[in-house]
Amino acid sequence: MKKFYKFLLPLGIVSLALVINGCSKDDDGDGGTQEFESISSSSAEEVISRIPDGLKNSTDENAEACIDHIETATSWSSFSGNFTPGTGAEKISSKSTGNEIYKWTAPYENSTITFYWEYEETSTKYIWEWDIQYGDGPLYDYMDAWELKDGSEGELKYNCQWACYTYGEEVEQCEDIYWIYTWKEDNAGVITFTMLYETLETEYDYFFKIEVIVNPDGSGSADYYLHGDYYHYHYEWDALGNGSWVWYLGDSVTSGNWSA
Repeated sequence: MKKFYKFLLPLGIVSLALVINGCSKDDDGDGGTQEFESISSSSAEEVISRIPDGLKNSTDENAEACIDHIETATSWSSFSGNFTPGTGAEKISSKSTGNEIYKWTAPYENSTITFYWEYEETSTKYIWEWDIQYGDGPLYDYMDAWELKDGSEGELKYNCQWACYTYGEEVEQCEDIYWIYTWKEDNAGVITFTMLYETLETEYDYFFKIEVIVNPDGSGSADYYLHGDYYHYHYEWDALGNGSWVWYLGDSVTSGNWSA
């Protein structure tokens, strides 16, 4: 029987930063407020809006799995609350340095957790960087992102191992592992989203990867890879939502279709 591998992203981990974060404006140190750009969710929303109702409403299990993968690949918008300084943030650099850097601290378990949040704006893009510190320990990478100002292209890297470092030497494999989201809309209006979940395993290059391509008319394709390319699902659909699927399991191939 065909098996589907679905992953619920542990966004509760992300909620730590969402709880600590505050408003989209922060005191600029001169009695005013400093406004910051947040990452756009327009590309993800556009992908979802383009998906034909025939695919969205299908009760075929393969069509439903296809939708699950599309929603997972575009779920980076759940991180949107991380793009402003937190409540009580202290500015530790001025605009004259080129970047805005803030830090803020909150209780965490039996210690404290401190975020260092950096924002930079160039002529073409917005850039955000976060580091995280437990107590008086070293800084670890938490999240990095950039996006073109028109929202047509960007990348977000989230270190899903950040909590591992709270346990220090008690954890043997405490290394950075990232969820990496990328998105791009080309001049023809074709939108491509990818999500890559890294791994510490040596047998394969990544834990899973999803790539979604959606055309202006709503037709498109989605590929889901698990454990490198050992498990591979390929989906295609037309502008009405009729589609096909192929499942590769090692050397075994299974395929089928669904109708809108």
